[in-house]
Amino acid sequence: MERPGALGDWEDRPRRNTDVDVIGARLDHREAFVLTRIDGTSSIAEVCEMSGLSSDDAVRAIERLVQLGLVRVERAVAQPRRDRAMEAGWSAAAQGRPIDARPAVHARPSAPPLPEGISRGDLDFLRAKGRLGFVPLEPMLKPGGKDPIFGDFVFDSRELLERSELTVEQRKEVLFRFYGLERMDHYELFSCDPTEDLKALRAAYYAFSKRFHPDTFFGKELGTFAEKVERVHRTGSQIYEALRADQRLRETYCRVVLARNNAFRARLEAERAAKDAERAARDAEAREAEAREADDRKRQLEARLADRTRARRESGLTNPMVDQLKRAERHYVEGMAQYDAGNFVAAASSLKLAMTFDPKNERYGPAFTRVNELAKQTRADQLWKRGYMEESIGRTREAIASYIEAVECYPRPEHLGHVADLMWQNEQDLHKAAELARLATEKDPHNVEFQVTLGRIYQKTNQVKRALAVFEKVLKYDSGNEIAKKAIKALKRM
Repeated sequence: MERPGALGDWEDRPRRNTDVDVIGARLDHREAFVLTRIDGTSSIAEVCEMSGLSSDDAVRAIERLVQLGLVRVERAVAQPRRDRAMEAGWSAAAQGRPIDARPAVHARPSAPPLPEGISRGDLDFLRAKGRLGFVPLEPMLKPGGKDPIFGDFVFDSRELLERSELTVEQRKEVLFRFYGLERMDHYELFSCDPTEDLKALRAAYYAFSKRFHPDTFFGKELGTFAEKVERVHRTGSQIYEALRADQRLRETYCRVVLARNNAFRARLEAERAAKDAERAARDAEAREAEAREADDRKRQLEARLADRTRARRESGLTNPMVDQLKRAERHYVEGMAQYDAGNFVAAASSLKLAMTFDPKNERYGPAFTRVNELAKQTRADQLWKRGYMEESIGRTREAIASYIEAVECYPRPEHLGHVADLMWQNEQDLHKAAELARLATEKDPHNVEFQVTLGRIYQKTNQVKRALAVFEKVLKYDSGNEIAKKAIKALKRM
């Protein structure tokens, strides 16, 4: 294997230099992304592999980081590490080598168990196909991304401002696919669901070609985007021709991607369940601690107040400041008693008065913050009950107003989803409805009903691309969802 330029051997390890401030460095998006892959233990070859870039682009990025002093390269003193992708999971065996080949790395002799539905023969078959059998470790578009079309992809503002006759949306679509060619599967490239059906693949490819064929931009000045458009379309055409001509490739590739998606979703669900369990255990422990401390705290407060009152009387201090501190302490004692009794709204009011009379007291602020959070939940519940009563007697407009006030006070996902759906049904302030539906999906990204509501709102407001992206995501979670299927058909006719 050739040496990677001036950096040394492929087995040498780049390490971040924490003494240099990265904020002041002028990095492009490739250099910034490669910097995030450098962990001090991976070799140059492994960083190139993990970056998803071609070896030339990745090496240039590392050289630039070394020039800026952000990274230093240490010579390897041991055997090269094995391929991280093989250590991390099964799918590295299916990745093959992309069109821009990267340096080879050693593989672990044994791999973890494969997900259900995939055989070692499937992976060997796809690996033999090279780039045409490439399956990333994870979907590029993950649930809960900032944007339903581009996910968490970060665009370089300098590229978006380059001289070109493309619209901003067209530039984003080109850049998203160009830089994602080695990180997205074939179906993500074509913006379609995994399928082995040739008719569906043909329709997806024709839609892709209509958007990215160089002839689509005939007569326009594309600037640097011309090369990117040509690369995206050429890659898509190669993939489609291979899938069209090889039935086994179509079936195997679809089977592996579906299994990968199922394994990824299962992992997300397991992580979510673990976090929920951890949160529940933490909350239960906090409640028990509060209960144990409640009685002692009340007695200590009363004793402290009595001691201070006695001390002030003995010292003869009767000035207004002393009276103000006494009033603050009384409000604090009263607030904590109300808190112990479960009257959180009144407790928050009393503690706020205590902070007003004695703002420097170190106990009052934390107590108010803790109690005020419970007061907001209580207030939100009261408002929600009022909205529910209004809705039950047909006063929809008043119900929506109460619901919105409730979720602004304390935004529970199920409440956000309900009011957004009600606003969509009654065509009330759809811009606000979309905002509430997006917030619901962020808080609970796996809830299909919230996604359907958001898609319907986008469809109602003629945001076709966003609506399509949301409904396609719905089908990834619930492939039999009839609402999403009908909506996608209707949107594609628009």
